[in-house]
Amino acid sequence: MDAAPSAVLAEVGNLPGYPEWHGMVHRVEVDGDGWLVDLGGRVGPFKKSKRVRMVRAHDDEPGHVRFVRDEKGRSDHGGWELEATVDPATGEGPCTLHFRLFYDGSSPLIGLLEPVLRSETERSGERLRKRLADG
Repeated sequence: MDAAPSAVLAEVGNLPGYPEWHGMVHRVEVDGDGWLVDLGGRVGPFKKSKRVRMVRAHDDEPGHVRFVRDEKGRSDHGGWELEATVDPATGEGPCTLHFRLFYDGSSPLIGLLEPVLRSETERSGERLRKRLADG
């Protein structure tokens, strides 16, 4: 990213802003101390979408942001994590963004969606770069 780490962290730490640049995050609504997040992808005629409740995980590691699935006490679901790390965490110049969307549940379409997710994350990085450049 050709932006200050603080600017990149501000964007990846703002979950409601993800639909503007990450194609797998379609919608985010405030839900108490968390957010309802609509995630989705498509492979040919197959479309998979999921609404999950996410909260920001407390993390004191500099340059690190993590959101995790939290369905308010329910534990009968697959885990989702959305994680971003900016290296270096401080400074003015360019930085590297490492982004990860992780799902540990089971679905017959997940294997098909993995390449789509990887590709969409690359395109999302380009959209985020443009967003940061446009200020």
